[in-house]
Amino acid sequence: MKSTSSARGRILPVVTFHNETRLLRILAASLLVLAMMVTGAALAQTSSDTDTSPVVETGSDTDSSEIDSGETDSSEIDVGDDQAERSAGDRRVAALVMPIQTGSTMPANARMAGNGWRCLDGYRLADGTDGAPPACTAVQPPAYAVKVANGWACVSGYVRNDQSCIRITAPSYGYIRDGAVICHAGYALDDSGACVAFSAPPNAMIQGNSWVCRAGYERDGEGCVAIAMAAQGVVRGNEWQCRAGYRRVEDQCIAVIAPAHGYVQGNGWQCYPGYRRDGDECVKVVVPPHATLRGDRWQCNTSFKQDGDVCVALVAPDNGYVQGSSVKCFAGFASGEDGTCNRIVAPANATVRNDRWTCNPGYTRTEEGTCRRL
Repeated sequence: MKSTSSARGRILPVVTFHNETRLLRILAASLLVLAMMVTGAALAQTSSDTDTSPVVETGSDTDSSEIDSGETDSSEIDVGDDQAERSAGDRRVAALVMPIQTGSTMPANARMAGNGWRCLDGYRLADGTDGAPPACTAVQPPAYAVKVANGWACVSGYVRNDQSCIRITAPSYGYIRDGAVICHAGYALDDSGACVAFSAPPNAMIQGNSWVCRAGYERDGEGCVAIAMAAQGVVRGNEWQCRAGYRRVEDQCIAVIAPAHGYVQGNGWQCYPGYRRDGDECVKVVVPPHATLRGDRWQCNTSFKQDGDVCVALVAPDNGYVQGSSVKCFAGFASGEDGTCNRIVAPANATVRNDRWTCNPGYTRTEEGTCRRL
């Protein structure tokens, strides 16, 4: 930056072209940041004013908030493993998906699936008479139910009873999961459907809706007694076992004795490599030619197969090859009963895949071995 004198003797700054360019860049960056802040605030206001919660069609006019959950505080409910609940939900949905239909013409309100068809979600396979073509009719859920896949399921707080949904109410200290009443930990469901508190006996602890004995004790009726064990024994949880080098015989621990070419391992014994167990002895493994010892047994080498106690060489047929210890056919050929590789002949509207053929999409396989359009 340079300076110059004015008429009154003051020093005035003179901005060069280089500094002016720098100032313009700073001003442009400031305006860009301001614009981003204004846009973000507008988007936040828009999202707060818009209700994006999903709407579930229940098939009735009942408000889901009216479902009685009992006197249980939702914050006290033990929801368990979220992943396990999602898996259970997936299984329930899969149970309502109709199987793929083949060998018939696809009706209205259906879609292709694999080499067949199935009804669209919200439709089910109609109960037709013999000889009548298949049809997909709309699912009609009862009150307090929703359409799921090709069927219907009761909403939370209701359980299926034949073709209707009946209401279930959780008692105090209990909650509903998968259509059943479950009590909180420390409470058990009695015959009247109430959750009643219970206590654990001495040397026991509450676990879920029951009680278990502590380590070193075992259950005896409605109580826990100390585990009695033999010498050279050790307690493992609620039972006992013999130490390494001993084996249990009724209520005693007997020392393990390994035979020749064997060694003690845990509560038993094993044979050394190259030997195999034969009763109470370890006998040497005899390895034939073209084989390799694998622990206590032998295995034929690559390109050989076992034939009794020997290894014989594999011979690939025409249009085939040897892979490892087996013979395989090239793509487009299938193995016959006599071990030959025969060419696969696919019908019209089909494609050969490895050693078989499948109908193209939109076609289904018939009993005559042809592909018919859906």
